Order: sequence, then structure tokens, then C-alpha cells
Amino acid sequence: MAGELILIVEDNEKNRKLERDVLQAKGYRTIEAETGEAGVRLAKEHRPALVLMDTQLPGNRRPRCC
Repeated sequence: MAGELILIVEDNEKNRKLERDVLQAKGYRTIEAETGEAGVRLAKEHRPALVLMDTQLPGNRRPRCC
């Protein structure tokens, strides 16, 4: 549903911008993180409806992040 908050966790700036632009054009609100650890913090703080996470982030500890 448009208006929902989506967390984007992506280390590649171009990919992050593409995801943000597409989602915001469809009416979603977005927040962003460049690392898995920052993504976990933002998810706890903001409780997004959806998390889009790059599974190949440098230093990503999948069990902790996912």
C-alpha cells in the first residue's frame, strides 16, 4: 500500500538511488542504510513495513541481519 515505510539496505549508491526513486514514485516512503548493522538499527527504530536488503553486503552477518 502506498504511503508505507520501506527500509532500503544497499551499499551501492546507484542501486540505492534506483530503488528509492522507483518506490517514492509509487508513493512509498523510504529510509536507507549502507550496512547491515545500520539497517538493523533503523529497522528497530522505525519498524518499516518492508525491508529490501542486499544479501551480499560487505561484512554482512546474515543471521543477525536477516
